[in-house]
Amino acid sequence: MTPSCPLSPDADRPRSSECTTSLGAPEVEPSEVAPRFAGVTRVRQTVLLIDLVESVRLMAAYESETVQRWCEFVEWVPRHVARVGGGQVVKSLGDGLLLIFDSACTAWHVARALHERLAKMQAWVTDAQRMWLRAGLHSDWVYRHALDVFGSTPNLAARLASLAGAGDTVCTDEVWREVQHLPDIEAEDWGPCWLKHLTQPVQVYRLRPVQAWRVESPRPALPPPDHTALCPLIALVSDTIAVPTGDGGLLADWLLHGLSERLARVEGLRVMDALSSGLAGLGRAIDPSEALLRLQADAVLRLSGRVQSGRLTLELEWWSRPLVAGNFSVVVQYPLADVFQPASELMGQVSDQVVRQLLRRTGYACAGVPLHNLGSHALMLAGIDAQHGAQRDRFVQARAYFEELVRRHPRLSTPRAWLSQWHVLSITRGLSALTPALVQEASLQVKQALSHQPDHPLSWAAQAFVQCHLERNPERAHDSVMEALRLAPSQAMAWMYRATIESLLGRTADAYAAGLRAIELAPLGPLRYYPCCLAGHAALFDGRTLEAVRWLEESMALNPSHSPTVRMLVVAYHDLGQWDAARCALVVLRRLEPELTVQTYLARSAGALAQRSRFADAMAAVGLPRS
Repeated sequence: MTPSCPLSPDADRPRSSECTTSLGAPEVEPSEVAPRFAGVTRVRQTVLLIDLVESVRLMAAYESETVQRWCEFVEWVPRHVARVGGGQVVKSLGDGLLLIFDSACTAWHVARALHERLAKMQAWVTDAQRMWLRAGLHSDWVYRHALDVFGSTPNLAARLASLAGAGDTVCTDEVWREVQHLPDIEAEDWGPCWLKHLTQPVQVYRLRPVQAWRVESPRPALPPPDHTALCPLIALVSDTIAVPTGDGGLLADWLLHGLSERLARVEGLRVMDALSSGLAGLGRAIDPSEALLRLQADAVLRLSGRVQSGRLTLELEWWSRPLVAGNFSVVVQYPLADVFQPASELMGQVSDQVVRQLLRRTGYACAGVPLHNLGSHALMLAGIDAQHGAQRDRFVQARAYFEELVRRHPRLSTPRAWLSQWHVLSITRGLSALTPALVQEASLQVKQALSHQPDHPLSWAAQAFVQCHLERNPERAHDSVMEALRLAPSQAMAWMYRATIESLLGRTADAYAAGLRAIELAPLGPLRYYPCCLAGHAALFDGRTLEAVRWLEESMALNPSHSPTVRMLVVAYHDLGQWDAARCALVVLRRLEPELTVQTYLARSAGALAQRSRFADAMAAVGLPRS
């Protein structure tokens, strides 16, 4: 998993919400410096080059349809650029466009709009005929002529576009420094990349909107309850720990996971899942005010520090909105070896000081650290990303990652909990058959996890998952998930599983409320699609069809290969009478699960037979075979 790239060294300089360069004319090189060419001006601008992916194949196989949609799209682009202002379409490249802008921020917004426009034009186009754009952005000096632009800047933008994948926008460090402060953008750091005909590598970033652009429905606002001031929603974020050798970012994320697990046990707090706020989700070195906005948290606890002469100096800064106590900081120093101990004095002191300053009480139990070393922590993150990622072929690899962690740390509970969840998901996604051997393996892992650590909340949640889906016992599953929440009221996975369990027990309103709480606790990271999916399921059980579609569409945009999401989308579209949408969703479902029938669906479904039968009938009405 590639984390969001760090901010530049001048990131703490005050900035407005928009690029200042967009408010004036482009910077023109002084005449005494610029080369003198007739009719040519040298100016600093941002070049956007977009290219149609696989244009040769599309023209050969679907010439008339491709030409028609491409011409419609190309006619729309200049009108949109004129409405936005600050830019110009320089020329058409046949299967691409070259645009220039006074501001990198404007160029990014236009690039994003071009991707969105092309997607809307092809809502139900088959995968084989679908057109995708790839875009490259670079800011530097260009030679402006009445008919064209010249220089190394447009050439580099073209090289970047060739590096991008379908639907991607990639940029250089010059562009990222200008746009990184925008609230609706994040980036993956691709590192130095070698491009054709360039003698030195170029630092490249893949830009993407914070919210998946394929989701058109607005994100619902969760109204804060009356007791928010007494039960703040806290996110832990990390800066890089300065380490002479090794990965300080990974150490910071490891500390974040350990402190998050401890603070999640405090009944008076709501603590976001560490996968949302750490390396796997938000990234590192993020400004606390931006983290408050993006995570919709009441407060942010930011970790930073340094390792020197074998000792770790750790500082935690508390940033909050007005409704929570004012800002404060906690600074501690301990030998580095201490933090890797299950009973770490540093971890205990930090948790104690934070809770004392917030709640004036210390009602939490001592929790074990996530894993014994940073290499294992990195392997765990890789396994979670593979298990919950959008690529189905990587799902199989996740099992090997978790089994390796179990081999390395046979007495730790976390790897066994994740491994048992992998077995359940392999059933619900239709990748494995429900056999007694598989049930026994998953059940054995959670039992061993709880025998090693009886008060481990994630293991109790994993046991509930096994009892619900494999042992077909939602009543026992409910007892287990409530024990997980008693131990850690902010355990995100427990809230996710509770949404399903309450639905199967007929308490549909409680199920939907649990789904919303899970979304609140896991707003980013590799798990985001999963609470959206389960909230959509719960909404369908509760008769909230429109809300179900909203959550399921967001889940599908985040993870198109998650077949349980697509199954319920077929049902939701059917219930709304959107037959074309339902049939298109069924096509996707049959591609993900070729062997799926009504009979196999009912055979692997647990509880709530009346509702499950209704869902099966809806899928059959759309076209799913009965057997």
